[in-house]
This record gives sequence, structure tokens and C-alpha cells, in this order.
Amino acid sequence: CIVSGIFQSIVNAHGNKTEGTIKIATRDVDECGKNRSRKAYDNNDEVKANPSCPPPPEFKEMTLLKFTKSNGEALGSLNWFAVHATNFGQKNKLITGDNKGYAEELFEKDKGVISAFANSCCGDISPNVDLGIPDGIHDFKRATDFGKTQYDKAVWLFNNANEELSGSIDFRQAYIDMSNCAISETYTTSGKDERTWPAALGLGMTSGSSEDSVGFNVWAEGTTRDSVEHDPELIRKVLGQMLPGLFGLACPAMEQEYIEGHAEKPILAPLGLIKIFGAPVAPSILPLQLIRLGSLIIIAHPGEMTTMAGRRMRKTILDILGGDGVQHAVVATYA
Repeated sequence: CIVSGIFQSIVNAHGNKTEGTIKIATRDVDECGKNRSRKAYDNNDEVKANPSCPPPPEFKEMTLLKFTKSNGEALGSLNWFAVHATNFGQKNKLITGDNKGYAEELFEKDKGVISAFANSCCGDISPNVDLGIPDGIHDFKRATDFGKTQYDKAVWLFNNANEELSGSIDFRQAYIDMSNCAISETYTTSGKDERTWPAALGLGMTSGSSEDSVGFNVWAEGTTRDSVEHDPELIRKVLGQMLPGLFGLACPAMEQEYIEGHAEKPILAPLGLIKIFGAPVAPSILPLQLIRLGSLIIIAHPGEMTTMAGRRMRKTILDILGGDGVQHAVVATYA
């Protein structure tokens, strides 16, 4: 159903092609999500290097594209802004578009055009910081408040988008084995070359998120190997007994190199090693994409990036392509 719907949407769009323009506008959105991991954020080299004036802990910029026919008639809009859509919590039993879905609905009713409120590098940005975990009572008001904030800014950008995108259209796509990427010594704390490893869940994930959800009160968020007695081989044996019976999956042995590669995280489940139909439960080979619309680069990333990781990626792309007429870059996550 989903694949067919996406396919038919593309067919319909292709059939409705028309001459027109794309205009771009950017602006910060205030009071629409806060950094939920300040201790981790403050550990970034960029923050440590400039303690008197560190880079802000939130990625506040909204970038909007406005699509218009040659006769001036507006066709639609697409914007990116980084905030988790988690105002509705675990007690909600219905499908919801959350704050972004509400913003989208307001915009389409107001402007009479198709609109998309997409996400960006929101890995450490939650709408529930200082408000408490969603309780099933205040969720709707929070979602509409945060949605209205995004809607208001998108309307302003839509009404004031004057910079027209022009130039070539292009793309690049590559499939990368994210479980075995080299990391130069320049970027490691060990001072030597390192690599990435197949995915693993840590003990800390069982507690949920202190802003967005309630988990099991066994291990706390941020649990490290030196703060808990941890035997990954024992856990593997327990999983090895449970998984085949429950799901028909096998849990292979974890090499010491793999365990050390995930330090300081104590491993709960090596999802990148557990396979179903010959493929890992957590996929390792993922598509990375760059899409160029004239002076704009869309960085399509198939994961959830944090504020600082998104900043670094955007800067890297602009440093490389900025001399070729590229002036803007957005990080399109979950893509």
C-alpha cells in the first residue's frame, strides 16, 4: 500500500509537470524544542574550544522552498526544521502526525497548496524538555502549540521567499557499508585510526528517554561499562536461547574487538550481527544522497543526526561545493 501510494504520487506529479520557479528562504525558529543532551553537547570540541561564545545547542534554522507556476500561482512548499515529533507519547493509541502534521494541516488549509514539514538534524532536540514526559493529558495542546510555531514561521517564509534557485539539477547516490567505515586519527580520541562496527543496542536504551518516554527501570540512560557489572557473553547466551524460539533468529558470538569497538557502551543486543533471512536486523549498507537544485544542496541522510553532527556535515559539503555556485545546504534526515 505504501509503495504503491508513493509510486502513484510520483506518476501523478510527473503527469502534472509545468513551467515554474523555486524560491528559497531561511529563518530561525525560536522556542520550538531544546537540546535534551546538554552534557553530551558540551563535550563537543567546537564548544570546548570557544567556552565564552559556544555555538548554540539547538539547530534553529528553518529552510523553506516555495514552488510557483510561471503565471505566479503557488503550487506548494517544502521546509526542513529540526525537532522531534514526540509531543504525543506512549499513552496515545491513535495514528498522529504530531506537531509537524498539525503545522502541515494549518498551512494547507491557509494557503490552499500542498505543503511538507520535513525534519532535519534533531537527534538531540526534543519538544518536551522542561515540560515532562507526555502524559496523555497535555499532549494535544503541546503538539498544537509546537505545530503552530512551525506553521507561523513557514507562512512568513512562504510570503517572503524572494531568492530564486537557478542553475543545474543533479544528484549523486552511493550505498555505503556503515558498519566498516574508516575513521582518521584526526577525529579519534585515541590518536590512532579507528573504524565503525555493526550496530548494537546498549543497556541504557532500556530506560527510554527522560523527556519523551518511559522505559524499564533497570539501567539508567548513559550507563557505561565502568558504571555497571557487565558480561556481554552472558547476555549473548541468554539471547541465544530466547531468539531462536521467539523469532527464529540466531545470536552469533561477539568478538572482543567488536565489544571494544562499542566502548564505552555496554552491549545489550548486537543487532548488526543478528541476522534474519541472511541480512542483519539493523541494516549496515545504507544509501547516502546529494540532490542539487541550483544553489541548494539537499543532503539526504538515512538516519537521525544530532545538531553538531548536522552542522559538521553541512559545513563539509559547503566547503567542497561552495566554489561551484552552491550557497545553501539542508540536511534531510530519515531519507
